[in-house]
Formats: sequence, C-alpha cells, structure tokens
Amino acid sequence: REYYECSRYRTNDTTESSRGDAREALNRYLFYFDRWDNHSRSLNLESETWQKLNDRIDEKVGSGDGTWIDWQYLKDACQLLLESRETLMYTYPVAYVRRDSGKDLFEYQQAQLDRSEER
Repeated sequence: REYYECSRYRTNDTTESSRGDAREALNRYLFYFDRWDNHSRSLNLESETWQKLNDRIDEKVGSGDGTWIDWQYLKDACQLLLESRETLMYTYPVAYVRRDSGKDLFEYQQAQLDRSEER
C-alpha cells in the first residue's frame, strides 16, 4: 500500500443494487467533502495565525527589536502556507469530478502537496 492512500477514494465493488449505488455515491461525495472541509477549516485557522503574526511583528518593530524587513521572512512563509492550503483545498472538488486516466497522477501529486504542507 502506498503512503498517499488517505487522499484517494476506494470504491466498494460489492454493491449491486441501485440503493447500493446511491450509498456508494454518497460515500464518495462525503469522502471528498470531508477533506475539502478540513482544509477549509485549516485555512481559517491559518488566517487567524496571519493576523497574530502581523500583530507580533508590529509589536517587535515598535519595541525596536529589528525592522519590518527583518521579520518579512515570517510573513512570506505564512503567506506561502495560506496559498498552499487554499490550493490543496480546491483540489478535492477537482478530484471528485475527475474520472479520467490521469486521476492517479493527480491524486499522487495532491498527496505530495498535502504531505509537504503538513511538515
């Protein structure tokens, strides 16, 4: 089993009835929605972190502990994380509707982004 399996939906091949098909469709939707929602919540928390970081930098600069430029790298890193979370969040709706031969590669790259974001 590969390490990026948690971001890939696996179908249940034992469903035979239309009721089972409906349940499978719902499970598939919920799988992708849950991941989108988790990243959406993380993005909101990251936005709060952004504000706290700005306040802390203003405090440091105001007290003479460096200049604004000295602390810019923190803002750049936080901005990059915000953009990464937002990008990853919107990959889940794409993965939900995608059913072509490139889906495996897409999910692999999605898992790579997810893994590097959490480091």
